[in-house]
Amino acid sequence: MALSQRNFEALQHFSAYAPATVTATGAGSGVDLMGYDGDVVFVMQATAAGASAGFSVRLEHSDASGSGYEAITGGAFTDIANAAYLGHVTISKDDVKRYVRVNIHTETGTASSIISVTGFGAKKYQ
Repeated sequence: MALSQRNFEALQHFSAYAPATVTATGAGSGVDLMGYDGDVVFVMQATAAGASAGFSVRLEHSDASGSGYEAITGGAFTDIANAAYLGHVTISKDDVKRYVRVNIHTETGTASSIISVTGFGAKKYQ
């Protein structure tokens, strides 16, 4: 898709996982993708998790905002290890269920990292 003024006006960002110090596994809140169109990009930033420590982070989806989440195929970020991390995952809104959340689902060692995930997508009706 070519970039145009309409694309920039429709582009929205949202917090998928607010910046927080993470020391254990756990999931964020669901984000409703109903009003978005096409691809949605999730950008994760994280500090190093520590020597011989790390986290695995993935996107999950569900038809309901509070339950029934399952992993999205192709929705895993590169594991956070002993180095700062910046990466992204792109999903097609049409290939996932209505609600998406970030899940820090595995911890290795005694990990500690500041993690945030921001989503970017085009609103359908701008």
